[in-house]
Amino acid sequence: MQCSTALSSYQATRFVTRVKGGLIGLVYQKTMKTRTVDLQETTAVALMGTDVERIAYNFLQFHEIWASIIEIGVAIWLLEQQVFLACLAPVVVILSMQIILASSLNSG
Repeated sequence: MQCSTALSSYQATRFVTRVKGGLIGLVYQKTMKTRTVDLQETTAVALMGTDVERIAYNFLQFHEIWASIIEIGVAIWLLEQQVFLACLAPVVVILSMQIILASSLNSG
């Protein structure tokens, strides 16, 4: 399990690094083509620093979400192999907690 987690983390970091490089290149090209008068207060450094980091962070979170769904499915299947119907107890607890959290977020 640790090997797959390490490999997944490595691949995710590699992907995010490529996305960052591509975005920074695009921001640089757009900045070079734009006139100074059109930029006003926006600087390329600000775009490269904050926006690229935010986009890269969201890509990483998206990757973690779909990978976690697969991990949960495999874990439930493995648990089912050992304890049969008792594997449904964690699923019920997780779903009830999701409902409670969603209702508290919607009301507040």
